Amino acid sequence: MLQVRVSTFSAKQLVFSNIDNEFIQLAHPRLWMQRICKRVGLPILSPHALRHTFATLLFSKDVNIKFVSILLGHSSAAFTIDVYADVY
Repeated sequence: MLQVRVSTFSAKQLVFSNIDNEFIQLAHPRLWMQRICKRVGLPILSPHALRHTFATLLFSKDVNIKFVSILLGHSSAAFTIDVYADVY
């Protein structure tokens, strides 16, 4: 039986990891996204596109810019505004 060592409750859990919560090759999430998009007939998206969509949805719900900045791991709210000025 496969023993899973992933805990979604751990702050140290990586978003994209192997079964031992270790780093994977950087290209893997992009390749997974390409495969998924092809299977379901969507335009090819990148994992970064999901991040951008996440931020855009937060802005559309009037979530505080500082909170969005923290969630995205940006160094400052000013940086977040610069990156998402077209949306914000």
